[in-house]
Amino acid sequence: MGDDAMRAFFQGQMSGSIPMQLQLDKNEFSRKPDPSASATAEQQAQVLQALETAMTSGLYRFGGTCRVIAAQFKNANMKQSELSPAVIEAALTYLCDHLKEHSSLASIANISYSDDGAGLYGDGVRVFSIGKAN
Repeated sequence: MGDDAMRAFFQGQMSGSIPMQLQLDKNEFSRKPDPSASATAEQQAQVLQALETAMTSGLYRFGGTCRVIAAQFKNANMKQSELSPAVIEAALTYLCDHLKEHSSLASIANISYSDDGAGLYGDGVRVFSIGKAN
């Protein structure tokens, strides 16, 4: 299966057109970061809490590294939150850029991002790499 076909298959699964549990807006798979988007301190705290919970008792506690877009992070860790994927993306980006200032997170998680699309997503889409700290 070629890269384009594989990308279309996984995007179809995630958007719900191919049956699967996760239901995401398929536009999230090609949405590029908005440079003017930001998250308030309160919103950053909500995302930080969700990430710390995911690292200690949630999906990421088992180790390994996961690559996700903000909409996938929301669906897995903040399903009840009213924060938009764009705001979650801004908060995760802030946390990545200021990880040393959040020692509680830095001690349990390695988190970074890139805008290369990471294979399954379009070029320029922000993808977060989240894993357990060594």
